[in-house]
Amino acid sequence: MCLLSKRDEKQDHSSAHSSFGDMLKSIGAPLKDRRMLLLIPLMAYSGLQQAFVWAVFTKSIVTPVLGLSGIGGAMAVYGVADVVCSLVAGRFTSGLQSATFIVSVGAILQAAVLFWLLLFHRPMGGLLGAAAPLLIGALWGVGNGVLNTQLSALLGLLFEDVKVILVYFAFFSSSCPHEYVHENA
Repeated sequence: MCLLSKRDEKQDHSSAHSSFGDMLKSIGAPLKDRRMLLLIPLMAYSGLQQAFVWAVFTKSIVTPVLGLSGIGGAMAVYGVADVVCSLVAGRFTSGLQSATFIVSVGAILQAAVLFWLLLFHRPMGGLLGAAAPLLIGALWGVGNGVLNTQLSALLGLLFEDVKVILVYFAFFSSSCPHEYVHENA
């Protein structure tokens, strides 16, 4: 409730878009920009990796080791790492000339987790076996936090109409073939 503010009802809301056609042009304009077209695969990757985490990771890695009751804990570790890393990456980025280092660290972490899962991961018993899904979730959360924070910041820097651009981000990240990921989990 503390984030809500009162709107001034006396303002003229027609100044933003003078007609429906102008509004449609402002919505479609980013798709004509080559920068936006180059960022669409990153937005789609963001949605695909989240679908992978929520479907394949929980079914194939967390459930055999921690059971169904461990899925909530593993995803909580993923979420906490994601949030903390988003905050830290956002603070570090504001003082840097280039965010290349931060984005590279996030990409390297996600690539390392994927290669570890592909080549080396075997369900183990004991404390180390129980900690492995939690560690994987935490590392993946760090990579996801960096990716989404930096991608949102980049979209905000490159484009003027941030609301429309963030809608595109949500659209492209959620319109990936999630069904394929869920069916093959």
